[in-house]
Amino acid sequence: MDMNKALKFSTHDFGILCYGGITNLELVYAGSAHKLCVKSPGREKLPSDEKRVPGFLSGSYPAFAGPVEMEWNARDGTHLTHTIDLDEVFKDRVVLHTADSARIYKAKPISGGEPTIIVEVNDRTVSVYMKVSLQLVRADPTDTGRDRSTHFTRAYSKTL
Repeated sequence: MDMNKALKFSTHDFGILCYGGITNLELVYAGSAHKLCVKSPGREKLPSDEKRVPGFLSGSYPAFAGPVEMEWNARDGTHLTHTIDLDEVFKDRVVLHTADSARIYKAKPISGGEPTIIVEVNDRTVSVYMKVSLQLVRADPTDTGRDRSTHFTRAYSKTL
């Protein structure tokens, strides 16, 4: 099996995080509107949040279901808008990871569901991450078990 084809995706989960004192985040993706940080500002991002996946995922979407359109108020009250074209961010729909390709289990490389795309708004910076869990063959060829390797990779970032 061609690993480039094995590590492409056609569907994904979607999550949103807000940090850095932002308020009134309105985000629309695939016709679904989301409002976050409406009642209280987004908290400060902590080092422990570096690989955080939202507790609530918006569901499974085909790759890609339109642009991500958002608007929010930055910490200083400035109203900001931004649009992300996920087709441009994830060209060729290749799964982002740092695993050793030789160890990826070719029969079923992705473990635990589809990749998750996470949009993070932190004051004036918008970032997009991909979180994916991969199945890896063990280094000992006589061991038929599998290891699971989770990867959290930033694919896009822009400060407005």
